[in-house]
Amino acid sequence: MRVVTLDNKDFADICRSLEKRVSATGYVPDLVVGVATGGMYVSQHIMSTLPHAVMVCRRPSTVSKEENIKLINIVNYLPLWCRNILRIMESLVLRNIISKELPSVNTDIRDESMISGSCRILVVDDAVDSGITLKTVVEAVSELAPHAEIRTATITVTIPRPVLMPDYYIYNNGTLIRFPWSKDAVK
Repeated sequence: MRVVTLDNKDFADICRSLEKRVSATGYVPDLVVGVATGGMYVSQHIMSTLPHAVMVCRRPSTVSKEENIKLINIVNYLPLWCRNILRIMESLVLRNIISKELPSVNTDIRDESMISGSCRILVVDDAVDSGITLKTVVEAVSELAPHAEIRTATITVTIPRPVLMPDYYIYNNGTLIRFPWSKDAVK
């Protein structure tokens, strides 16, 4: 397991690579759905000529992590190698939790009419940890557009067997990504 830190330029480059992987298969969506928050940033960088919608879908662990702002502020003063170790440890803890019980997620569908009127939908997220978020979003999109061909894309898959494996990805080897918007991003 390793941690890759992306600055804004690296992030834009990797998004272009993801878009090329989708395009290389001949799949041309008529709508891109970004999973907020990270997937929304990814979706803004790919297939920019297409309409985009947003879906909010968050694990309770993400919400509780954001509420602990003091800890986040302390972490940002640690050296990068230490932040990397903390990221790896967090990922291992998440894997352990997932192996015992799949976490629940809360969804908030935005742009319902755009989704229901689409035939080919690309759902985009930044990372697949358990795969629960991506699966939940795909199910919600599928309910709104039952006849649509739905495919999924993400930058990284962090565990060997997620609940839902994306159709397109850049990394599938346990690579953890520190995105420019990450709480522990290099500032």
